[in-house]
Formats: sequence, C-alpha cells, structure tokens
Amino acid sequence: MKKHAADNLLFLREQYPNLYNAVRNRTYDKTRVVPDAAKNGQPILKIVEGGRETAMYSRYDPGLEAARWAATLSRETGESGNLLLVGFGLGYHAAAILEAYPDRKLYIIEPDPDVFLAAIECVDLRPVLGSRQVALFAVGDDPAVLDGVLQSIYQSAAGAFAFAAPPYYRNRHGGLVEALAKRSAQTAPIFGATLNTIRRFRQESIENALINARRNLRTRSFRGLRDVCAGVPAVIAGSGPSLGLAIDKLRAIRDRVLLIASGSSIQGLLHHGLEPDLIVSIDPGEWNRRVFEKLDVSQIPFLYVPALKHSAIRDDRSPFLLHAYVDVDTLANYIMDPGDEDVILQTSTTVAGAAVQAAVWMGCRDIVFIGHDFSFPGDAVYAAGVSHAPEVLLKRRVADAELVVPNVAGGENRTNKAMLVLKHDTEDALAKLPFVRFYNASPVGAVIRHTEPLALDELPVRLKAEPRPAGWFKKLVLEKTSPPSPDRQRLAKQRIRKLQDRLGELEELHRDADRVLGEASAMLADPSQAGRLGDWFGTFEKHWQRLLDHDIVKRALAYYLAAEHTHARRHWPDMLAERDPLRKLEKLLFCVAPLMDAIRNVMPVMHRGLDVWRTED
Repeated sequence: MKKHAADNLLFLREQYPNLYNAVRNRTYDKTRVVPDAAKNGQPILKIVEGGRETAMYSRYDPGLEAARWAATLSRETGESGNLLLVGFGLGYHAAAILEAYPDRKLYIIEPDPDVFLAAIECVDLRPVLGSRQVALFAVGDDPAVLDGVLQSIYQSAAGAFAFAAPPYYRNRHGGLVEALAKRSAQTAPIFGATLNTIRRFRQESIENALINARRNLRTRSFRGLRDVCAGVPAVIAGSGPSLGLAIDKLRAIRDRVLLIASGSSIQGLLHHGLEPDLIVSIDPGEWNRRVFEKLDVSQIPFLYVPALKHSAIRDDRSPFLLHAYVDVDTLANYIMDPGDEDVILQTSTTVAGAAVQAAVWMGCRDIVFIGHDFSFPGDAVYAAGVSHAPEVLLKRRVADAELVVPNVAGGENRTNKAMLVLKHDTEDALAKLPFVRFYNASPVGAVIRHTEPLALDELPVRLKAEPRPAGWFKKLVLEKTSPPSPDRQRLAKQRIRKLQDRLGELEELHRDADRVLGEASAMLADPSQAGRLGDWFGTFEKHWQRLLDHDIVKRALAYYLAAEHTHARRHWPDMLAERDPLRKLEKLLFCVAPLMDAIRNVMPVMHRGLDVWRTED
C-alpha cells in the first residue's frame, strides 16, 4: 500500500512545500485509520473509533459513488464558480468535481491529518492536487488553518463561493462545515471592511507611516513594559454611551486598576475629570486629529503605531510617548525593521483590539470593557464629552441603523453593519487569548462574546484589586522604557536614503508600463491591429513583472496596495483563459488598471512623507 509514498512526497515537496514539511517523517495511527480495497480494487479507508468501524467509501465502487454525488452537487451549491470542499479523503470526490465542473475553482480542506497521511501511501495525489483548478489544499481543523483557507478564498475568488462535503465528512465533520459557513459569514465582511479601510486611508496612512517612523527614533519603545502590570486588572474604556453611565463607579475604583483610554474615549474620560494611565490610539484619519486637537495629553503615557494620524500627537517631545508596530504595516516595518527592541501588534480593525494586546503585553490577565457598546443604546452614539464628530452626522448614523443586536440587559439595541464588523473583530481578538479573562461592565451595550458581566463596583472584590499609589504607571514608563538604540536609528536612516533613491526607479518603471498600456488603448480603438497583440502581451508582461517585483511595491507598499493586488489576483485567471485577443486585452486592462492608478497616486505622497526626513533635528 506504500507504493505511492515516494512519488507523492516528491510532488508535495515541489508543489506544496509547507505541507511537505508538516508531513515528512510522520505516519498515521494505523489502529484508527485502516486501509482496505473495494470490490473493484480501488483503495478505501475504514475509520475505527470507540470500537466502531466506519467505511469512508463504498465497498464496491468508490469512484462511481463519488461521480454520482458530484452530479447532484449543483443543486446544493448553485452556479458558484468557487467551491470549498471539506473532506479530501483519498481524493475520489475531488476528482469527480474536477471532471464534472471543469470551470470551477476548487479549495480543499482535509480536516483529519491521519487520513491525509494514509492517502499519501494509498493513492497517487498528483492528478487531483496537481490540477490547475485546485487553488488551495490545506490539512487540519485548527482555527488558524481554517481562517487561512477563508482568507485565501477572499483574496483570490472572484464572486461567491459555496461549501460541499462528501457524505462521510457531512456525517463525521458536519459541525466543521457549519462552523466554516458561520465563520465565513463573520469574517468576509471584516476582510472587505479591511480592504476598504486600507483603500480609504491609504494616502494618509503612508504619509503617517513615514512621518511617525521618524518620530519613532526619539520616542520610547513599548517593549520595556513587558509584564510590569502583572496582577493588576485593566479597564479599557471605549467612547460608547455606557462610559458616561458608569463614570462614578469608574471614579470610585480608579486607583485599583490600569485605566486605558481606547481612542476617542480620552475625550469622555477627561470631560469627567478622569485621567487614564495610558492612551492607545491607532486611527489614521483626520477625525483622530480632531480627537486630540483641544486636549493636553503630554503628561499621559500615549501608545501609538506608525499609521496613527501624525498630527494627533501635538507635543512631539513628551517623555511619555510610546511606540509599537503593527504586523501588516509593511512600510513602517520596511523602514524600522522591528525586532528584539520592539512590540509588534497583530492587525485589528478596532483600537480596542490594540488596547487589549497592550494590556496583555503588560501582564494584565483580567481585562474589563466599559464603553464598548457596539450599538446605539438609547439612540446615542457616544458618551458625554466625546465630540470629534458633527452632531448632524451622529443623528444620521442612528437614523440609518436598521439592524439590532442583543444587549446585556436581555433586550436589543439598534446597530449597523459597521458596528457589527467591529464587534466581530474584537470578539475574534478575545478568542485568541484564552489565558485572559474578559469582562463586560456596560449596563446597556451589546453582548460581547468571550466576556462575562461584571459591574465596576464589584471589581475590587471579584478581581482582588488593591489600591496603587498615584503616578505608579508613569514612573514605570520612565524607568522601564527607552528610545531605539543609536544603531537602530542609524540603520533606519540608511533605509530611508535607500527608499528615497529607489522611489525614482519605481517612477520610471511605472512610466514604462503606463506607456505600453497606452498602446493597448490604441489597439482596442482599431481592431485591425489585433495581429500585434501577441507581441504586445509579451512586452507588457515584462514591464508588469518588473513593476510588481520592485522592492517598494513588493515589500514597502504591499499592505497599502492589498485591495488592488486582490482585485488583480481574483480576475487574472479569467483573463488568462480568454481566447479572443481583444477580449483578453480588455480583461487585462480591467485587472491591472486599479493597481497602476494606486501606484501613480501614492508616489507623490511618498515624496511628501520622505521630505520630513530631509531635515535634521
């Protein structure tokens, strides 16, 4: 039965290297997964669990069984061009889909690693996993694996996708199929919202990253605060209405907690005379400047990331400015090359997600939310004192709220799609931290998964929170943190000079590609020139690849061009499959135009941000 192992492992090493590294030198539990043969000689598997034996396939003709199943699949999945198959087994059902639906793109998950290890020995994987229709193959049911599969689909699938599972997997892993469908319904809007946010704030974020990267050379690294608050509960304040409702209770426990102001909640806290221990702010837009424009926060520790609206920081010389990085911020990371001296936060669509990570880094294992209502309780958007948005806009936001969400009191609050995206993203962040206890102190806000209710006046007893001396956290900041080392500063300035030099190269490559695209427009206007298209496609491909491979596009700006890269990836296969030369040209222009426009538009912004580095302190 092992006759296929050598060929399959060689194939996996070449075509699926990450999977190859995960399965090499491993074997399966032969008491649980038992190879056998059907009456027609095809390999099959039996699964033995709890003393019960289950056949994964027909004992007579598994290939025919799979073909009949595939023939009925369109009734379940519709005409979607993208199919996520939960269950690979020995590949019979995947092969039947490829045969019956040659135009569908197939994404495959095998949730049981033992089954896949048995498949390596029992069948030739190459005809199925080597097919150009197979866009992805993954093994395991770990949440990170499942999220990676969904992310890959979002990035590469043009149009909707459907789920399918062979009968054995529908019975044995039905919960996984349902969980994936539910997870997709939650994460697809988050993915779309993230791309829209990147696109909307691209120019501001790039300028912020360049200006704040220079600021990072003299501000303090957040890394020095590792575990300094172990045993101290953190209260993360949001700007929702419940912050105002709970302000007296919060004031009463103020000296027993690490109070973190999440984003614009700083306005509400200071309005009520409460100074937080730490401000966390990450938003890149102009509204974030308005949050801080009338506030003096120079004596409050302030954690920012390079994408923060640079003008939100009014006192550039405050000794309490702290910086961290975000894993996806390719431009800031390209310049500063964060490492052992730094904290790298995971990306989050909410400042609450960043504040949670900051609290966990400092050692807090009890984290309480107040003001994170993710809805409009009492038709209010913000707590009193939070005033960075025009009142007319806030009223319109409430009036347009057509969704509802369960609230902590057992009723429902009005909300909108954007609020729910933020809520789900925050809940995802909490789910990744099972060693932390989360509490929701809001008396009126939305229910937040992975939290339990806790009134603020119960916090000292429930969480054994002892009083702490005034100024204790500021003292820790000054004692434990420091700016980057002189070597880090020198290397960052070298990378900036390289970026300045290479920006001219990028502009030239873009002009060359743009010139070739101009020729395409002329050919579309005059179909008699279609005979030139063969040579033209070859010429354009060279220019296009040079542009994509340039260091600034490939590394420095990868995050900021994600929406346009995703657009091109989704539609590129359709363009390649087109036979008519003029239609193919139209589809190619549709693929590349957004990315060409985005690169053209960001280059002047890069120049503006780099100008800050041309003057010495």
